[in-house]
Amino acid sequence: MLVKDLGKHDPSLEVVKGADFQINRPADTKSAQDHTFLFVKNNKFLAPALEAASKHKIALVIDKKLNESLDTPIDGQVEALITTTDVNISMSLLSKAFHDEIYTERNMAVDGRQMGTCDIHPTVWIAQGVFIGDNVKLGENVKIHPGVVLMGDITIGANTEIFPNVSIYQNVEIGERTRIHAGVVIGGDGFGYNFKDGVHHKVWHFGGVRIGNDVEIGCNSTVDQGTFSPTIICDMVKLDNVVHIAHNSYIGKGVIFCGQAATAGSATVGDYTVLGGKAGIAPGVVVGPGSEIAGLGQVTTDFPAGSKIGGHPGRPIKEWLRGIAWVRKNSAK
Repeated sequence: MLVKDLGKHDPSLEVVKGADFQINRPADTKSAQDHTFLFVKNNKFLAPALEAASKHKIALVIDKKLNESLDTPIDGQVEALITTTDVNISMSLLSKAFHDEIYTERNMAVDGRQMGTCDIHPTVWIAQGVFIGDNVKLGENVKIHPGVVLMGDITIGANTEIFPNVSIYQNVEIGERTRIHAGVVIGGDGFGYNFKDGVHHKVWHFGGVRIGNDVEIGCNSTVDQGTFSPTIICDMVKLDNVVHIAHNSYIGKGVIFCGQAATAGSATVGDYTVLGGKAGIAPGVVVGPGSEIAGLGQVTTDFPAGSKIGGHPGRPIKEWLRGIAWVRKNSAK
């Protein structure tokens, strides 16, 4: 698609530079490549976007007022520059256009084994009642139980086992010796909407999921795919039942989530961190490696490595316990 054609999907756009620049898809700073484009809503996103532009031939869709407020024009630093009066709504409209371009023509109804588009190792064990979509690759000794749906563009590594009634959406990679228990959903859309004029405008996701080796995901847990880059679960992560990993989260090596713990979008959980039952991490929050979050703890700000956190909002656990003790003591008077 050419930059000048974006206006067909979002009439509010105004092309400042590069009308004939070819763009393949939207991206974020982690997934930026030549011929992608990034959204810049405010100053927080500007510097990372320009850094990406210094490495790749990209376009920017930038808030019009922000662009007009800059002391130094940035059009010379990018291949194409487009302004919008509402970055959030532009993201919803343009993500829909590229999502449709990727998936509308894909055949998701016919089993890839019939189409001859799968790569299945001879040692793979597949039960009855399994759907395997287009472009699925299954490694040595993989086991697939009844009722599993593999929608397409999926790679599963050697000795991994997928238990009954698991659903895995497109663009998912799963490593070796991983166990995915019954009822799990991997790669569903992230929960992202932009509200305007009485309508919740959906942000369309196609970033996929990447899951490492020796991971275990408990029954009825969910892992949402990233918006434009993958949600990542590193090696040796253990998720209990009914755990939720939101879009674009990064779950480090050896992390443990107890039952019903969850992250919001773009959270980062450092290596070997442990979340107690029903603990939660807010959008974009970073928890350093080796931390511990008490059950029901709600982490709303960044914490360094080795933190012990409890309460809502999450605080260092000794501080939180002192606060609870003070409340109990004084409320009894």
